[in-house]
Amino acid sequence: QLLDVLEESLSRLQEDLQGKWRGVVGLWDQRSDGYKPKHEEHLSNVIARHIERDLQERRLIVGRELVIQVGIPGGAPGLRTDIGISVVPTGVGRLARGPIHAVIEVKGSWNPEVLTAMETQLVNDYLVPHSIRYGLYVVGYYTCDVWVCGADRARSARLGTVSQLGSRLKSQAASLSPSTRELRAVVLNAALPEANPSRRGRRGTPERPRRH
Repeated sequence: QLLDVLEESLSRLQEDLQGKWRGVVGLWDQRSDGYKPKHEEHLSNVIARHIERDLQERRLIVGRELVIQVGIPGGAPGLRTDIGISVVPTGVGRLARGPIHAVIEVKGSWNPEVLTAMETQLVNDYLVPHSIRYGLYVVGYYTCDVWVCGADRARSARLGTVSQLGSRLKSQAASLSPSTRELRAVVLNAALPEANPSRRGRRGTPERPRRH
């Protein structure tokens, strides 16, 4: 099952992000007043590159910003998927089947449409009009204390915890999956690790080493 394979791969990406080498740092820009998430396109690139490397033995075709609808000047806009996945099943003769396609839509947790784009964008724009059966909705969860204050951080914080957001999106994916379509939702924890409270001073800054 293609979506099972993709979900398992993303679980390994999650381990890389929050594991020993803290790959999550690469998803952030450091500023003088704190940290700010890099653009959604950067997260999409990280996901696509990981899937391609992680699943290379399965011979998946992984594409970024694939055009699935050409725009018409003065008319309907063009449509590009964040990540497109294709796999050609094995088989010859009568057993041969056409390629299986999946679309991955990626959002940052600050995006105003994070709770609606699964239906309005992934389903209505990409899957249904182009008869694509499989869709994966991936949200990078960035809420953490070191994120500089602003509208994006406040919007992300209103989504609750990473587990709460995950449960909400998984329920939404199930409700949008009739017999002819299958959706999954994955929330990647992209938050920077918090400092150990026991090592911080009263104002939230690291304590200076004591002189002996």
